[in-house]
Amino acid sequence: MDITASPLRKHIKASPDCPSLPSSKTTNGHLSSFIMPPYVHTGPVDCSQDADCSSLAGKTAIVTGGANGLGEAYVRALVAAGVYVCIGDIDTQKGPKLEAELPG
Repeated sequence: MDITASPLRKHIKASPDCPSLPSSKTTNGHLSSFIMPPYVHTGPVDCSQDADCSSLAGKTAIVTGGANGLGEAYVRALVAAGVYVCIGDIDTQKGPKLEAELPG
């Protein structure tokens, strides 16, 4: 796909944090690389504040490994926030069991 002719081209812009994206950085019509700005640690997260999940209601999430452990916890939290969740897991027995436990 020639990114320079793509309608998506207008959404790809260079920035001071990501100077590798100007239009001159193409190879065979493709962007040569997407370099993310480096992560900057801003200190610990304040876990005493509740997260506002109201903007997630009605959206769809795919949780891989969603039938067990941390993935299961994410599934439960997302469903509680009103998110439609697709559970992906190699455990073909626990996935449907979890689905039956969830509301909706």
